[in-house]
Amino acid sequence: MNQNKYGMLLSHLGLNHSMPSMEKALFEVALKSKKQIAVETYEFIFERPMDFHFNAGQHVRMTLINPPETDSKGNSRFLTLANTPQDKDLVVAMRMTDAAFKRVLGQMQTGEKVLI
Repeated sequence: MNQNKYGMLLSHLGLNHSMPSMEKALFEVALKSKKQIAVETYEFIFERPMDFHFNAGQHVRMTLINPPETDSKGNSRFLTLANTPQDKDLVVAMRMTDAAFKRVLGQMQTGEKVLI
């Protein structure tokens, strides 16, 4: 996706605030798998773009694309990556609550995409 399309998409998603230049990278990533790893806790594995580099313990802003529902907290959350920079995928884990963001993420099917 070129920068103009990203700008329009960010604006459409209500994310048109300015970000530091080193954080302007935006990736559309597909869900590869999800599984329950503890009581009410799930692991979500997403494809990792070739140009995506990060440091251990880094967080990302994940945004749902056209979610079927939302709430007052919106469609984005900051999530810490639960994998090493050497891993081939991106992993986030979270305790599932009754928030719209988590319900939508929990109902996602393999291949559906989010923005990071």
